Amino acid sequence: MKLSRRKVAALAFALLVLTFRADESFASEGILLSNVPRGATKPQLIAIIQQAFLNRQWSVTKTDESSVTAKLDHRSYDSEMTISISGNTLTYFAASTFTEKSHIQAGMIGADRKLTRDVPSAWILNLRKDISQTVSAIPSPDTTGGTASAQNPAERLKALENLRNSGLITDQEYTQKRQAIIEAL
Repeated sequence: MKLSRRKVAALAFALLVLTFRADESFASEGILLSNVPRGATKPQLIAIIQQAFLNRQWSVTKTDESSVTAKLDHRSYDSEMTISISGNTLTYFAASTFTEKSHIQAGMIGADRKLTRDVPSAWILNLRKDISQTVSAIPSPDTTGGTASAQNPAERLKALENLRNSGLITDQEYTQKRQAIIEAL
């Protein structure tokens, strides 16, 4: 197949554009969780976010009073995500590159290429699920000054178990609080 000079020039230009874009990272952002209980403090949320990242094998690289940033290098993805607290909403910003490994074709050896890819949506969904489960265990203040879940021991026990399962309280703390809830019946 013979290509005209015009087609060759167009292909060369397309290859040049792809080469320059290959080092860029794809960034996505959105709302991770929009209904954080009003009783949740920023330090509690920061601890929950850090634990969720660690449970999913991310490396936490930066933490401040209202955000956590973590990195993950997994299956050719090199990703970084920041989860920020803004009022009762958790938002995320994620950037990722994907390295396409070279392989031998027709006797030619090519170099690895970094391509822009979206952070796999399953990663975001898993973090959302983990954070949501733990955050839902935080009691919300009610209008009487107590907590909304204070009247229902079953809810309090479930919330306590969620805190233990997420690593926010120790087994000993769980046992002590559980005993106190049962004794109050």
